[in-house]
Amino acid sequence: MSKVAGMKDCVEALAVKRGISKAEAQSIMQDAVAVIVDKCKEGGVSFKGQFTIKQKVQKGRSGNMNGKAWKTDDKNTLAISVGSELEAELNK
Repeated sequence: MSKVAGMKDCVEALAVKRGISKAEAQSIMQDAVAVIVDKCKEGGVSFKGQFTIKQKVQKGRSGNMNGKAWKTDDKNTLAISVGSELEAELNK
């Protein structure tokens, strides 16, 4: 499995790809991430053929441990699904 790229890696790749400074690339990347985060808060975001990020509710659980009952609340989380184009690239 490959290493997961961080923000710094993405900023550097964007700077090289666009031929711009790292400072410009960082500003663009931060703005793009902020927009994606806002859209995820509203329900999700889709990049056709690449991936879709949807908000979903993870149901709370309950149980018994050592004679003590416990319960967790429902919480909002995100699910990502891979689009056909990205899936093809991943499986070359």
